[in-house]
Amino acid sequence: MRFFQRILLKKGWRTDWIWTMRILYRQPFRRIPFYFDTKALLKSQYWPRDVLETMTWARLQSMVLATERIPFWRTVFTRVGLDPQDFSKNDFIKLPTMSRTDFNEQPIEQIANMTHIKKSSADRTSGSTGRPFRFYFDRGASLRSFAVTERMLQTVLAGTRVPVISLRSRPKLGFSFWRHFLFFVRSGTGIKYRMKEFERFTKRLGESFLLYSFPSFLIEFAEQVEKLSLKFPIKVVVASGESIRPQDKERVESILGARVWNCYSTRELGLVAYECEGGNMHSNEEWLYCEILDDQGKEVPFGEIGRIIATTLDNRVMPLIRYDTGDRGTISDKACPCGRTLRTISFTGRSVEYIKLDGERAVPLLEVAPLFDVFWREVKQYQIIQKTRSSFVVKVVPGSSFESVQGTIQDNFVRALHPKVTIEWEVVAEIPPAPSGKALYFIVASEEQNDRKRSGLSFSPSDDTTKVHISQPLQQGPSFPMSS
Repeated sequence: MRFFQRILLKKGWRTDWIWTMRILYRQPFRRIPFYFDTKALLKSQYWPRDVLETMTWARLQSMVLATERIPFWRTVFTRVGLDPQDFSKNDFIKLPTMSRTDFNEQPIEQIANMTHIKKSSADRTSGSTGRPFRFYFDRGASLRSFAVTERMLQTVLAGTRVPVISLRSRPKLGFSFWRHFLFFVRSGTGIKYRMKEFERFTKRLGESFLLYSFPSFLIEFAEQVEKLSLKFPIKVVVASGESIRPQDKERVESILGARVWNCYSTRELGLVAYECEGGNMHSNEEWLYCEILDDQGKEVPFGEIGRIIATTLDNRVMPLIRYDTGDRGTISDKACPCGRTLRTISFTGRSVEYIKLDGERAVPLLEVAPLFDVFWREVKQYQIIQKTRSSFVVKVVPGSSFESVQGTIQDNFVRALHPKVTIEWEVVAEIPPAPSGKALYFIVASEEQNDRKRSGLSFSPSDDTTKVHISQPLQQGPSFPMSS
């Protein structure tokens, strides 16, 4: 056990100083730390709770100590009277929770360790607060993410090996150490135009595969499989990025003939939790530290719902400490029948939600975010209000040169939704959050919401809220499957 603890703490031969060197950060050398990490994680998920908690605390201490070099965090530590050299659990809970807005308002030099920038990659979310969040991942965190994902894959595949096909617009971090193919789809509504091409590709593959995608994409994919009477050798399905209603999950499983497994992930945090054989979601405690807090910032008892707050344990270039995910959920201290000792977590947040339009057309909200995401410099924040099935008001907090891209956004918006859609623009100085403190960036007028409930949609899209969270950005990419 001590050997694997040292691996998870990145001591000895597993130190990032070795494996992030330019000469070693490439195939086949990257398989060495991947092998060490995977072996350690397959063991640690069954460790006694006291061992897990001791290791997590050691990792938290190490993260805070390394974070002291970042100006933003150094200021926060000083403000709350925290000494990273003498760090205790009581000190940790003094730290304020942080949101994307807190980081978006800072220049990169203030929130990142600039000594790691050259060994890091930039990424962004799709703006679940109405604005994209720019962040960096260093090589050390990327290496660990591969093993964290591998543990999930070995769980859902029961230790077997099959290729992974991601039905997405860009690859998901962590799949690179096995046969992983990105089958590019720009949007859920575009899936129907590529079904024959997908069929040809899987026939060339010549074996069963794991299908990985957003629930809204999987729902549309299953709809087309049934409509076209297609059959695919799908071994298992993994859904990520949105919540999926039980009835939708059952129908997708029935059509595709494969179990749908859930995982909880965000772009900026990576894989937060994965589903076990018994249907429970286990938090990746070796990868990040999760808390459940109430609206006043106090920890709630096990089993009670609250805000999911996460602290990354590996990403040293741009650490996120007590980061508010924007989701709500619970953590349980009850033992799981599967034998894993990692805490089980449930969450609510991103739902499979649709914009209902004229002509019985329904467009997943997941397809709306990229229209603004690609212009993150020109659009600081936005809010979409659906007045009727064909009319919208779009509020915008403009960035630099917003006027130069406004026409393009409008054209793309109409093209994505419906030719008869009309848009009214409102340029505003700020968009206030809801009373809960969370941003409302998509609002449906009450009469439209009531009509939506009366009408219903295929696969029963969520209709119980006017606030919708979108995760995982959509971007322009290749129009053909490619190996990563």
